[in-house]
Amino acid sequence: MRRGTTPFRFGGLIGSNGWRRPVGAGVVLAAWTGAVVSMVRNGGVLTSEMFERTWQLADTKLLAEDPIGTVWYLHVQPPLYNLGVGVLLRWSPFPVIGTLYVLYMAMLLLTGLVLWDLLVRWEVHPLVAGAVGALVVSEPDLLRTAVWNSYEIPVALMLTMALWFLQRFVQVRAGRWLVATSAALTAASLTRSVVHPVFVVAVVVLAGWWGSASRRALLAAGAVPLVLVGGWMAHNAVLFDTFTTSSWSGFNLQRGVTAPMERGDVETAVADGTVTSNALVQPWQGLDAYRPPAPCTPDHRHRSLSEENQSDTGSTNLDNACFLPLYSEAESNALALVKAYPGRYLRTRAQVLPTSFGVARVGLPEDLPLFVEDVRPDRTWMDTFADFWQLPTSESVDMRGWNLPLVGADRLPYDFSWTLAALTAFLLGRAVLAVARLARAAVKGRRSSTGSDHDALHADEADPDGTDALLTDQGRVDGGDEILWMVAGALVGLVVVGGSMVEFGENGRFRAIVDPLIVGLPIGALARGVSARFTAHR
Repeated sequence: MRRGTTPFRFGGLIGSNGWRRPVGAGVVLAAWTGAVVSMVRNGGVLTSEMFERTWQLADTKLLAEDPIGTVWYLHVQPPLYNLGVGVLLRWSPFPVIGTLYVLYMAMLLLTGLVLWDLLVRWEVHPLVAGAVGALVVSEPDLLRTAVWNSYEIPVALMLTMALWFLQRFVQVRAGRWLVATSAALTAASLTRSVVHPVFVVAVVVLAGWWGSASRRALLAAGAVPLVLVGGWMAHNAVLFDTFTTSSWSGFNLQRGVTAPMERGDVETAVADGTVTSNALVQPWQGLDAYRPPAPCTPDHRHRSLSEENQSDTGSTNLDNACFLPLYSEAESNALALVKAYPGRYLRTRAQVLPTSFGVARVGLPEDLPLFVEDVRPDRTWMDTFADFWQLPTSESVDMRGWNLPLVGADRLPYDFSWTLAALTAFLLGRAVLAVARLARAAVKGRRSSTGSDHDALHADEADPDGTDALLTDQGRVDGGDEILWMVAGALVGLVVVGGSMVEFGENGRFRAIVDPLIVGLPIGALARGVSARFTAHR
């Protein structure tokens, strides 16, 4: 190694922390235990009503009878979550509702412990890392999703595990850890469609290239999402003529893009044929609420494709094959309106993006509008604690004049978290800096390999931008924790910023899947910086 470079070290688990390591993990465990006890005591549990009414599951009776067939013909969203629940319904000897709740809570604990270990390996003090893990496992935004029977906790675990695997790859340069990173991100993609397979391939290959992975490891890591997610998309293309993991993304666009447009503009667009009359109808209604593009013949390949209503709740069966042309039409309508009224679209994004930092509480007020029937647990200590550290203020989105106001209201209230917004801005800014450093290091490395910048690389001179420290003696990029920042920033940017470009109404819930990264990495970096300054002045 050249003089003047700083190796990327993972001393957190091999230093002289002694008793601090188990105590730090114990802080996470204690916070999680307190959260679970409070959830149960205050009514924050999964009920049979919420289990059946969740919009992320297919007809639960069909899942129990035929989980494989029902998932095979599932087109509205990726298959993994429904497959897991279907397996439990069909073959588990234990009550499925209690089993799911226990699994959610166990996954939340594992998320906190994985984040704790990641930070300790990143040379954050074990007790500080434990405090950060405690914030995550007691965060109401994640805890609340267990009451909704939603998949945010499993996806948060997958993304946190992906970053942990990537850290291991950076540490030991073994290709298997890069493949494990890809597998974790692929699992997230097969659960939550926002984690697009093209994004997974691009991020993993770029991280592997900058991390000096072998060609074999790069090919294997890139093949995992291409084969698994690409295979499922091809399956949907063959069965339903839609090359995607989520056919109802058109209705997401109807709610997120078409709804905030001016009502008069949309009516004009309908009159001149720019969009269809269905652009004036709220998404996710019954089939009879829409004018079909063409007569639809029931698809009898499976009951999930032909029945208009779900057999478990009687609610609309959104996996009915007759919705497919409506989803496609809704997507075309949204894109046409963006093209026709780009200024209005951009102005509404300024309203939507802050809602990504809207925070939930386990105990909900009686006047809060909800999308489905819901239980309302009592307020917990986690809510009070989150009021302290998340720094929420009451805000609202003015929906007067909108084409399709959400839940028919003039305003949508939400609690904006200044803490989460600031941490996100820090993480995204640090990720941009990481990409710049990696790119500059790659340029310097190429020059050194040709000899054009050899003397400059090996001279004992200042390195103001920090890029020389990312190069080996052979001029190869050794990205270190810059790669972690890049991938974490890409994930957060995709979910928070990318999601706000197309969605509205549940942006805070969507953000929760990356909350462990938003909370953990910036606080960890701050703690490392303070520790380094303290050590330097000793």
